[in-house]
Amino acid sequence: MQTIHRTVDGVEYEIIYLTREDWGANPLQLQVGYQIPDSNFIGWALHHTVFALTDYDRDGFLNGDLDDVKRYMRVLQHARPDLGNEVPYSSVVFRGAHNRQGIICEGRGRNRSGAHTACNNSTRYAWSLAGNFMNEDVSEGMIQAMRWLGGQWTPNASAQTLGHQQFPPCYSSGGYNYNATACPGTGGLAVVHRLQPPFDTLSVPPVTPQPSDEEFVMDGEARNEFNKLNRAVGELANEINWIKEDLKGGSPDGMDPNHTTGGKLLRVWQEVTADQFGNFPQVQDALKSKVLGLINQLRNKGVID
Repeated sequence: MQTIHRTVDGVEYEIIYLTREDWGANPLQLQVGYQIPDSNFIGWALHHTVFALTDYDRDGFLNGDLDDVKRYMRVLQHARPDLGNEVPYSSVVFRGAHNRQGIICEGRGRNRSGAHTACNNSTRYAWSLAGNFMNEDVSEGMIQAMRWLGGQWTPNASAQTLGHQQFPPCYSSGGYNYNATACPGTGGLAVVHRLQPPFDTLSVPPVTPQPSDEEFVMDGEARNEFNKLNRAVGELANEINWIKEDLKGGSPDGMDPNHTTGGKLLRVWQEVTADQFGNFPQVQDALKSKVLGLINQLRNKGVID
């Protein structure tokens, strides 16, 4: 955990930064997304998580309670099984104990693609405000926490910060616009102008026109390979989570590839050892490690030899 003191216009702010290890991210959970070079990230997107912070430990304290913040992050990590049971945002921002304190938690982290803003997940980091900001104000401490992280991760940011709903449309094959949303709420939109680069002052610099499509520092062939792999890993992550649920429920044993836990695992193993990963071996290694852990669980349960 880091505590940073930042003075802006003569006012001192306290920023608390929690890493994944600090808040107790599941060390066995696959950290989905891909390693992306710094040069790919041109700026930030602002979101809100929608669900409110809870007084999990029932001690009567909420804002600034690090025990509640850590528990919230562990819940958020598993809130989206369709996204591989991982935090979809690069970072999550919490209200502090007072207006000049902000708490920011590492989500997927630096140099990793997200699952937050369609068509921009490999060029934009995401701050997500913890809570529902449709009718809630963003505190000064939260703003300073975001600006501090912006300076740490994107000191040379070149693109205008936008709220999720402000991004250009990005359509599914069925014509659905993934960016048609109310996120980050009216409270979030009200502070977007305070979150513009450069991040070393509170001033609002001239904005850079928003690119019409995701900007990759990749050639066309590499980009196609990346997008194909992105979809494939999402499907594999879902398969892995289904297998984990099978293990909890004590599914039948055997290696029938169509119905049983062992068979599903065999099919996933064949997928993760295939040649589809191309120039992204680190993704393949992470998935292999995950599947080998499940194989050991099955062996311990006597489901497979």
